[in-house]
Amino acid sequence: MSPAGDGEFWVRDGEFWVRDGEFRVQDGEFRVQDGEFRVRDGEFRVRDGEFRVRDGEFRVRDGEFRVREGEFWVREGEFGIRARTPKSAQTTPTDLDTGPRCFKGAEPLAVGHQGEAVSGGGARNHLPGAERATSTGQAAW
Repeated sequence: MSPAGDGEFWVRDGEFWVRDGEFRVQDGEFRVQDGEFRVRDGEFRVRDGEFRVRDGEFRVRDGEFRVREGEFWVREGEFGIRARTPKSAQTTPTDLDTGPRCFKGAEPLAVGHQGEAVSGGGARNHLPGAERATSTGQAAW
């Protein structure tokens, strides 16, 4: 699967990337600007960029935040990550549902209107209150 060009967004084998561009989800505003956002096998990373969520604001700037074998979601425009996506769950940039519901075929990613801000796994440079893991690594919604 080829990159998407300007803003480079793609999902491949459970891996989600934004590189040298901006990705947004409104209602809770999730953004990556001029950096790298990556999900692979339940791992969430932001490097050399900005991750921001408004309404109970959560930010990572010029650092790294990771979720491994766990879950992460944000209230008001819920952003969820599940570990272990099957290879059959692949999508292209044109499959992206821009509404506040889901990313079609992208099992690690969901956007909705419920949930609380939590994350699981080994986090570095995170904000207080953003750590909670489940023993199974399953998202709890």
